[in-house]
Amino acid sequence: MNKKQAYIEKFEAQLKERTTKIEELEAKPDRAGADVRLQYSKEIDK
Repeated sequence: MNKKQAYIEKFEAQLKERTTKIEELEAKPDRAGADVRLQYSKEIDK
């Protein structure tokens, strides 16, 4: 494997890791929102 190919593979791996991290961060508010709605619903049902 030449240096260029090694660099490309390393870059693609980093890109994949960062994309995964971004997706996790984007999903976080959705989960928090669902938790808040569930808690609110439980409070109303009491």
